[in-house]
Amino acid sequence: MNYSAGEPIDSEFRSGMIAIAGRPNVGKSTLLNKFLGQKVSITSRKANTTRHRILGVLSEPDCQYVFIDTPGFSTQSKQLVDRAIQKVAVAGIMGVDLVLFLVESRGWHPQDLPVWRRIQSEKLNSIVVITKIDLLARKDRLLPVISEIAQVTGSTEIVPISAQKALNIDRLKSVISKHIPKGPPLFPSDFVTDQDDVFFASELIREQVFRHYGEELPYSCAIQVEKYQLQRSVLHLHALIWMESENQKRIIIGSKGEKIKLVGTRVRQILETKLGTKVYVKLWVKVRSKWTEDERLIANFGYSIQE
Repeated sequence: MNYSAGEPIDSEFRSGMIAIAGRPNVGKSTLLNKFLGQKVSITSRKANTTRHRILGVLSEPDCQYVFIDTPGFSTQSKQLVDRAIQKVAVAGIMGVDLVLFLVESRGWHPQDLPVWRRIQSEKLNSIVVITKIDLLARKDRLLPVISEIAQVTGSTEIVPISAQKALNIDRLKSVISKHIPKGPPLFPSDFVTDQDDVFFASELIREQVFRHYGEELPYSCAIQVEKYQLQRSVLHLHALIWMESENQKRIIIGSKGEKIKLVGTRVRQILETKLGTKVYVKLWVKVRSKWTEDERLIANFGYSIQE
């Protein structure tokens, strides 16, 4: 069924804004990608992979779900760039119809509390979503986790899921639809995300940096796309990877440039599959000392630092 934004459809049609919130690395981006059936938000095991507000729209015949993937809430780091990212996280839950508050199946974590308190302080309608239930060695361990979280939050709306294994996703959608208002669609039915191809390419590069280097590097790298252009049926992607020290640069490049080649190859493969065209990727690594504390550079790399 095709429809346009604001178009009257059926009196029972529902549409609403749903924020996906939680502490770092609880599976927010993985859940968004599963809802949409495609990759729009990058993922890795590294905390704070998501730094921007990512909007993803799922349009169905009787409901339009407008999801907002937010950075992980964290109060531990005092870096200027982290404070900017936390502003994005807080802004992402403001004014929405519903918040999905994600908690890992391992149980309540001290870092969950600040997120829950913020949701409560704003008097936001919320559902608690227990993620990664596929990682539980024994399924009978889920009930104590549900009981613990229900006791801490006082929530009666708790849905356990696994985004990786697509467990309970349809049930979660059904619960969500009951909490968002009746009304016309907010976006055309063919609209998926507000992020453009250049943004996706830059995020993809950052994701592959995280995945290839693991704990060798801090997450304080930034990507700057210098060229994204289709020439004679070949997409040319040129980008800078900014790090904070020469040592980090050496790690990224690797012996004889082998590691940076692996990152470029994986980015090329993913983009060629997604876009259906040949892609040429060229990456450079540059150093800007303490860019995470430089207000001007933080803004140049796309992070809002204004109150």
